[in-house]
Amino acid sequence: MGSDSLQIQMLGGFSVRRGGVKFAVPSRSKKLCLLLAFLIAEQNRPVPLEELTSLLWEEVPPGANASNSLKALLHRARTGLDQLGEGTGRTLLLSREGGCQWN
Repeated sequence: MGSDSLQIQMLGGFSVRRGGVKFAVPSRSKKLCLLLAFLIAEQNRPVPLEELTSLLWEEVPPGANASNSLKALLHRARTGLDQLGEGTGRTLLLSREGGCQWN
């Protein structure tokens, strides 16, 4: 991931910066911002996937699959974080113990 430290902004928009490279979450991606901010705030523990789905989708519409939606959102987060360097998304967002954790 490189030796540059990360700078994370969560007020006035969400962004992660490393060196001269910035990953800014578009303002229309509120769930993505909420997911990353929550995982960063709870970085000392793996957050169970069920907890994340209930946080992001209070009410799941009939026929919708919150688990698949969460997996897609995590994929978007990892892909976005890869803008900071190849493999950064998988380095920062760990899947462990039936949950997800910010590294």
